[in-house]
Formats: sequence, C-alpha cells, structure tokens
Amino acid sequence: MIERNVLSRVGFAALVGAALAAWPAGVSAQSSVADLFSQAETLMDQEAFEDAIVVYEQILAIEPNSQRAAILRGIAQFHAGQVHEAIDNLEPAIQKRPLSAWAAPGLYWQAKACQQAGCQDVTRHSIQFLKQHFPASIWVTRAELLEVELVEGDVSGAEAALDRELEAAKAYRQGVELAGNYDYDSALAVFRDVAETYPNTRTAVAALRSEGYVLVRNVEGTVEGMEAFKALRERVRQVAPQSELAFEVHKSIGALYQRQDMPGEAMEEFRALAAYAEDPAVVADATLQAVGAHNELLQKQHMIGQRVSDAAWDALREECRAVKGLPQATAVQKSRADLIVAESLHWQKRPADALAAAEAHIASVDESTDRAAVATAHLIAGECLQKLRRHDEALVHYRWITERYDGTGRDIWGSLGRQKLDRPFYCAEMARVHYRVFDALRRGGAPPEESAAAAEVVLSQHGESRYAELVANALRLDEEFIPLPVD
Repeated sequence: MIERNVLSRVGFAALVGAALAAWPAGVSAQSSVADLFSQAETLMDQEAFEDAIVVYEQILAIEPNSQRAAILRGIAQFHAGQVHEAIDNLEPAIQKRPLSAWAAPGLYWQAKACQQAGCQDVTRHSIQFLKQHFPASIWVTRAELLEVELVEGDVSGAEAALDRELEAAKAYRQGVELAGNYDYDSALAVFRDVAETYPNTRTAVAALRSEGYVLVRNVEGTVEGMEAFKALRERVRQVAPQSELAFEVHKSIGALYQRQDMPGEAMEEFRALAAYAEDPAVVADATLQAVGAHNELLQKQHMIGQRVSDAAWDALREECRAVKGLPQATAVQKSRADLIVAESLHWQKRPADALAAAEAHIASVDESTDRAAVATAHLIAGECLQKLRRHDEALVHYRWITERYDGTGRDIWGSLGRQKLDRPFYCAEMARVHYRVFDALRRGGAPPEESAAAAEVVLSQHGESRYAELVANALRLDEEFIPLPVD
C-alpha cells in the first residue's frame, strides 16, 4: 500500500495513454509535460505504479534532465517491486542536483530501497546526507525512523516523533496555502504557532524560515524579519552548518542588510559565509556578494562626503581579481567581478581607465547570457565618454541599451536569499539611460528637434523620476545644461 502521507504534495504526473505523437498542434511540450505530471499523480494514488513508470519515462524522453521525473520514476519502481531498478535510477537522479528539494525524497527512498536490498552502508550514507543537508525536511524524520529500525532501537519513540512531525506538517501546509492566497497575516500566525507548538520538529525550522520570508515581503517588515532570520541562522548552524538552508539564511540576512542600506554589515555576513562554507561553489558566490557589498560601502562613504583613498579602491579591485581566481567561480561571476572593476574606476574619477575596463567587459561577455551586465557596462562606457567630452560616441552606448535591453534583471532582491547579484552594480535603470541620451544630444550639438524628442521620452515615460525634473529644468534654462554628476 502506498504511503499516501509520504507521497502527498510531491507532485506526480501523467496519463499512461497520452501518446506523445497525438499531441494536438499548438500545444507546447511544457504544457503537455505538466499534464503528464498531473495525470501520473492520479496513477500513483491508484497504486498503478507500473503505468506511472511508463509516464515518467515519457516525461524523461521530453525533458531528459528533469530531476523531478527521474526521482518519481525511481519511487514508482520501488513501489512496483522493482527495487534494484529503483536503486540504479535514484542515484544518478539525486546526483543531478544533490541539494535540491527533490533530492530529499530521492535520498529517503534510496535508503529504503537499499535497506530492502541489503545494502546497509548505502542506506546509512543516504540517511546521514539527508540529516546533514536538509534540516527543515520531513524526510529527515522519516529517515530517522528507518535508522532506528536498522539498529533495532526504540521504534515506538521514532514513530511517535514522526506522527508529531506529520501533525506539524499538516498545520504548516495550511500556512503555505494562506500565503499562496495572499493572506499573509493569517499565514504568519500559523507559522508562528507551528514553531511554538512543535518546537523540536523539522517542520518548525521550515516555519521559522517561512515566517522570515512573509515578514520581509515588505520593507516595513525588514527589521522584524531580520531577527527571525538571525534566530534561524543560529538554529541551523547548530544542526546542519553545511546545509543549503544554512547558506540561504546567511544570504537572506546579507540581502536584508543591503535593503537597510547597511553595506558594511552585509559585507561581513557574506564574508562569514565564505569563510565557513565547505562547498567551493558557495564560497565563490558568497565571496562575490561580499565584494559587491564592499563596493556599495565605498560608494556610500563617497556619497556622504567621506574620503575614499586610492588604496581602498585598489583593495576592492584586488578582491575582484581574487573572485576570478576561485576554482568554482562561474563565467557570470567572473564577469560581474570585472564589472565592479570598471565601476570602481568610474567612481574613482578615472574615466579613461573605466572606459577601457567597460569596453573590455563588453567585448568579452556573451550578451545573451548576461544582458543586464552588458547593459551596465554600456552605461559606464557612455558616461565615461561624456566625461571625456566624446558625446557622439557615448550615444552609441546609450542607444545599445535603449534598443537591445528591456531593463529587467536589475532588481537587488530577485529571489531573496538566493541572490546571484542579479542587480548590476551601476544599475542601468532606463530613466537614467534616457536622460543620458538627452544630455549627450544636447551637449553634442544635435539638432534641437532631436534633443526635444529625447526630452519628451524622459518626461512622458519617467515623469515621476528625478531625471524628469532635471530635463524640465534644462528646458527652462537658456544656458548650457549642467548634467547630474555621475560620481
């Protein structure tokens, strides 16, 4: 009999009789895959496991890299009595992304299948990996019951713990549904109640995490949300310091410091993560985020009138070079490090050097993979050219942005806690770019009608921005317009 409470909410899929060749014209593969997953859930609930296996294989024929389908196929094979096939398929499925949410049920069912097959070493390894990396997952509690069974320990106690975990999970899901319906106040009350009523459960950790995210959905909840994340950080660091959740919480706290305009504190949070994380990819990501926060700190100091020494800017650029030397740094991360170099030179009032760095960045980066960063480099290049009184050349860079960049990918928040520094450091906001087009035309001696047209773009599309006010003032003045300083 399938364990309904185990497999519920996993999201199964797909109707056996849905022949791929029979898809109607105009129906995308993505929508058909979603239908297949939905239909397979019905098959699993009906305990038609062999039929479900066929459907998962159909999904994998369409999306061979789908970890979800690969893991669910292994689970279906286990329930169909195909234990060895399940073991063979679950391992590579888990290794696709061993820290993903789908890896957790995959590890549990791998452990259970190996227990039946007599592979106790693999069972223990899967359980330990689950406990180490998934502190907020109910699958850990299930695995702990399996662990007790292996050593013939207090099964009744482990079963009682699992029952309590299931009670907590049921209550927690109510909060998730409320949040999904935008009833955040009620969801927050549920999450807090779960954490208080079931304090020693894995679900309580998940509730604390959700509480933090609900609180920080608005700027007004930043301080309270920060406290929730700090409490969660200490708890997770004690039980699973190398887990994805531990890394996520550090990033969330760093992001919240940035939201509060506290780049120094954000820098220290990211540096702390880089110092203790063992995963080289996490180290690379955290190091880059620390560099980004350091960059913002120097900018803030400059803007409030503090002197930023040349040595400080040099140290920042040395950190950028260190990012590029990390073994797990990705091409995008290296690109962002180069972008900080260009920006720092711009802020240091070295327009020729900043221009060279920005143009080198533009030449080396594939715009299809990092268009926001390329747009930012074009903005830096354009503003440096204006500093050098080369307004016509600056227009070429600004036109690239207005014609080929839609302004997306520049929000500092992105997915809170999973930041990849999606915000270009010198934010290529379109209001600023359109203003720069106007300024370059005006300073470059363009025909008045061209400047007037550019002014109208700023006034009509960005009427509430400071740039609209600058344009309006310029149009009222019968003298050379002094643009907004870029430093």
